[in-house]
Amino acid sequence: MVMRTRTRRLAHAVSLALAAAPCGAQSLLDEARAAEERESSSAPELSTALEIREGFLDGAQTGTGFGEDYLLGVPRDLRAGEVRPLLLAWHGFGAPPRQIFRDTDYPAECAARGWFLLAPRGLDDKSFGFPPAQRNVRAVLARVLAEQPIDRRRLYAVGWSMGAQSALCFAARHREDEVARFAAVAALQGPHDLLDTYARESAPLRAWMERLFGAAPAADERPYRRSSVLRLDATRLGLASEPSYARQLLDLPLLLVHAPDDPLTYLRAQSTALGAWLRARGAPVLEWNVRGRSPAHDWRIAPASTVCAWLERQQLGPLPRMVELVSDGEASRLGVRLVPREGAAFATARVAREGGGWKVGALRGAAELHLEAGALGVPADGALELRLLRGGAAVQRVVVLGLARSPAAVWRGGRALEAPPWSAEEGLSLLAPGAAARWRIER
Repeated sequence: MVMRTRTRRLAHAVSLALAAAPCGAQSLLDEARAAEERESSSAPELSTALEIREGFLDGAQTGTGFGEDYLLGVPRDLRAGEVRPLLLAWHGFGAPPRQIFRDTDYPAECAARGWFLLAPRGLDDKSFGFPPAQRNVRAVLARVLAEQPIDRRRLYAVGWSMGAQSALCFAARHREDEVARFAAVAALQGPHDLLDTYARESAPLRAWMERLFGAAPAADERPYRRSSVLRLDATRLGLASEPSYARQLLDLPLLLVHAPDDPLTYLRAQSTALGAWLRARGAPVLEWNVRGRSPAHDWRIAPASTVCAWLERQQLGPLPRMVELVSDGEASRLGVRLVPREGAAFATARVAREGGGWKVGALRGAAELHLEAGALGVPADGALELRLLRGGAAVQRVVVLGLARSPAAVWRGGRALEAPPWSAEEGLSLLAPGAAARWRIER
């Protein structure tokens, strides 16, 4: 598969780091080097278990300015009128999407179950699932869901190594996105805290991460945290420094696979710490501690048949009534998205659905509060309500999106407001600093 020009620039940058990598180091760069050697050798052909289709979105279609190529495996027994599950498989560091169809048993397992298998690139083979890569993958998912008969209640993801981190972070940032709402995710030995990964990795890989995220963590750790699932406390391994995207995984079925004999020992430490953090909060997480299946760091850490069998038992659950939201300006829950204050990596809040509206409290670090009217499932002409509780006074603006027309009336604290600004594109602007904490929008 051909990488387009802007993606190739990123790959060229990492090739410089690969050339400088110390040969004896246990690093993710060793994984990338092995993948490059397989690509340049007489590697086996792609699996024929599924009908394989190549796809590409250009930079305008992804919305990032970077193109995205992908492989889609289509069940050969697909019949008209059927819908089938889809498994999104995210490759490891330095490996292309074809790795999934050439070096793993997932094509055969998906074919046996009648599933679609999607392998995106994630902008670059070594992107660590950073936000532009996630936007590219979402664009691919949107394309595939529009073109193929996918069962939206059985959208699954599996990732290995860097792909495990990328898949979990992607799931956390898209918990209720109609395009990317997964029923379950399997994460095979991934680096879930990129600041810890940076500290423990080789100098060449740290140089690549600095190029990717724009700076070393000492200068700006926010880009690393936006792509991490959990931020470990170095003095108390297993306890997280808040906020953490893991908060948004507490109601998602997860399979975490650890390998005690994996040569990249810090990956197991991060994975077990994430599992402990989730278990302590009652999350539906299953952990497998697999020893001796593979002497190397590769997909064989867990059988594809066993992983797929576990995924197949999971289905999309109902929306919760209350959640904790961690947002970098993109992630949302229950129709609520927070815009952090300038200089902050995240804003946080507790969000509850309350009939035809929202109740939002314990807000921290939020400059704006954006609400999506359609997320509540109330009739299009039904009234919407918002109650801001503790911390709400610091919010500078509230925007309600998804209104088809200007509201019939807006009430604040029992007093009618004079026609607040509204447009179909920019929404309804509701709040000035220090305003009352309760609104009613009549449509």
